[in-house]
Amino acid sequence: MPRTEFDPVAQLKLLGTRDFKIPFKALAAVPDDAGAIRKSAVLLLFGESSNHPPQTPTDLDILLIQRSPNLRYHAGQISFPGGGVEPQDQNHTDTALRENHEETGVPGSQVTPLGELQPLFLPVSNNLVTPVLGWRHTRSEIRADQVEAISAFRASLAELLNPENRGTLTLKFDDKKVGTPAFEISSPHGKTLLWGFTAMVFDGVISELGWEIPWDESRQLYLPTR
Repeated sequence: MPRTEFDPVAQLKLLGTRDFKIPFKALAAVPDDAGAIRKSAVLLLFGESSNHPPQTPTDLDILLIQRSPNLRYHAGQISFPGGGVEPQDQNHTDTALRENHEETGVPGSQVTPLGELQPLFLPVSNNLVTPVLGWRHTRSEIRADQVEAISAFRASLAELLNPENRGTLTLKFDDKKVGTPAFEISSPHGKTLLWGFTAMVFDGVISELGWEIPWDESRQLYLPTR
């Protein structure tokens, strides 16, 4: 049979039109008594990791930041660029593009939006977060704003999808222990762990796209000690 050409933009765009929701039990439903829920958006910005057309998902990268240790929520964690909805934003895509520009220096003019996923509720910050899919069509310089993000970097999917870098991190939700996906990755500050909300969203997307490489879910990973 002839080899099917790998078209990540078409795959991501199709996912972005399907009203897809990350199917993970550790992601909470919005409670009736949640009060004033904050609304925000994050950008999953994919792109080519080299100047050559990608042949497989491992030829891609994704833009990540390391959050400032001084932030109130998710301090110091690796995450997608993103933040709260502001009055001038027309939709969640506008929010994600604006926040990405502020935090990483990548202007929205260099990003092709590919759709939005269903919002997910984060109880720890009472936040309803909409993941937005995007494709970087121009390879530009990235720089962290040093306010909300202390670093910004393109993480290689070759590293993220490598089964040797994957494992299960056990977290507690509502007094129940739940196994969640986690990834050992390289960052500007050395080896670190991608975990929590960001890891669950990334895992859900690559699994739904069929980009996942089989990995050992019994391998336990642990948060670094401070």
